[in-house]
Amino acid sequence: MLGIGIGAWKRKVTFLSFVAPFAASEVFLAVAGLLRGKIHNDVEVIVWSFLAITTLIIGFIVWKSKGDRLISIPLVIFSLCYAYFAAFVSGMAFTDVWL
Repeated sequence: MLGIGIGAWKRKVTFLSFVAPFAASEVFLAVAGLLRGKIHNDVEVIVWSFLAITTLIIGFIVWKSKGDRLISIPLVIFSLCYAYFAAFVSGMAFTDVWL
């Protein structure tokens, strides 16, 4: 909220790009929910690939926000934490093995 608030206050459109990793996490969770229990092999590869792609997207967004990298730190932390949580839950959903 802090990063989005400061970005809106400074009228920086770059911070709207941080919706992409959040949306990717939501789509990944939806796909994992639809494929619940159907994938048992290579779940780690799927989850780690998702995390790598999400991290690259976040890194690209930070690189494009040249003068405002300090402001984007809260958004990066939220996006990465949400992506790791989505990967954790989707890993359980793909195999249908819950804690």
